[in-house]
Amino acid sequence: GLPLPEDETPGELVRSGLAESSEAVLSYEKDGTQRWLRTRASAVHSESEDLSMIMTVSEDITSQREREEEFESLRNALKESVHPSTLPLIDGVDVGAIFRPHDDSIGGDFYDVLETRDGEWLFFMGDVAGRGAEVSALAAFCRATLRALALHQSSLSLLSQELNQSLLHYHSEGHFITVARSE
Repeated sequence: GLPLPEDETPGELVRSGLAESSEAVLSYEKDGTQRWLRTRASAVHSESEDLSMIMTVSEDITSQREREEEFESLRNALKESVHPSTLPLIDGVDVGAIFRPHDDSIGGDFYDVLETRDGEWLFFMGDVAGRGAEVSALAAFCRATLRALALHQSSLSLLSQELNQSLLHYHSEGHFITVARSE
């Protein structure tokens, strides 16, 4: 596209034919119902290149916005399901975690700190290879399964074996998962 002149507004650019304008606007019907409208404006010129009119088209994008909001809500729920919202306080141990994904996509990284049935503390972190909702859901499954197993089992070796059996039973092959754990 052309660089935008600093002294011209978007409306002036449309009138001059240098740009098209498009924006989403929240509007309200008489009964209070909210509607999202995308309005597009572009300049229409006559054969002599004079501005004849500015043509605008409005499109109801309410259902699209609702789907985007629902997707964002699901995406956030998946992101939050792969690590604890708070870490436990453990006498004599400083516990902290910083989770910084390299981008805004959802992936398979997960971690947790939890107490086993024997009163021991289990620290684990893992990664399901790949990106996307399926990978993140599998990471959440691994974390939740380890949490449930730790209520009944404190042996790290047996926890790993039972997690592996759960994965083989409930999920198809083709996923690569790494889990590091410590007491």
